Amino acid sequence: MTDAPRRRRPGGLPFGSSHPVHLRARIRQAEAVRLRGAGWSLAAIAEHLGYASRQGAHEAIRSARTHASPSVALRMEEAQLDAARLDKLLVAVLPAAFTGRMSYIRAAIGLIELRQRVVRALSALRAEVQGPRP
Repeated sequence: MTDAPRRRRPGGLPFGSSHPVHLRARIRQAEAVRLRGAGWSLAAIAEHLGYASRQGAHEAIRSARTHASPSVALRMEEAQLDAARLDKLLVAVLPAAFTGRMSYIRAAIGLIELRQRVVRALSALRAEVQGPRP
């Protein structure tokens, strides 16, 4: 036997991406993305799918989004969900911000700026769907 390190297959996976272990992981990751889109918390997703912690569920969702090539429709749906979540957070923070508490004012400004970025991304996606204007 040799002490040489084991060679990895192209793509960095020791068994290839079509191995049942990797296929089951991708299916679980896709389910985590679906549940997150349905409004489930990371803790609930982790418990439901058997991840050790909410961080495991977060990593699965991140990995699924990194490896997938989502359609424009899916990206638009995610952006709309993000905008709706930011709206709910803003509604919760604004009453305290109007009382003059600086920490809440900063939080509200941050939420507004983040929502503007999401809306710009959504506008770009809509333009991508509609195509160039004459």
